[in-house]
Amino acid sequence: EYSMKQHKISFMLVLPLTLVLVLAPVLAFDFASRRGSPTTDVSVESLTLEDNCFSMTAGQGGKSARTFRRASWEIEDDTLYITLFSGLIRSGCRQDHITVKFEEDALREVRQVCLRDYSFAKLIYSR
Repeated sequence: EYSMKQHKISFMLVLPLTLVLVLAPVLAFDFASRRGSPTTDVSVESLTLEDNCFSMTAGQGGKSARTFRRASWEIEDDTLYITLFSGLIRSGCRQDHITVKFEEDALREVRQVCLRDYSFAKLIYSR
């Protein structure tokens, strides 16, 4: 009886641990895929930089196995950095183009626009 209880307790500890070890990487991959990763490998189709307004449309070229997820931006000194995030195509999530548009008073000081990923910035516009 003691051995049976001990075996049952061991099984009850091992099963959840096994599920966590199997599911954790799957869930982490799914989360990362949904968020996307930064990319500078895009074609800028239009870009407008005015005193307090910025607008840009970019595309993946239609042949990519990736799709846009989101965008972020940051102004440092006289440079506007745009970060575009893309991820693998998922069902119901096919976005080959992305438009970034916002208003900000600090745009008056911007002289150049760069696409940025983790370690690289690519100049796409200068005035």
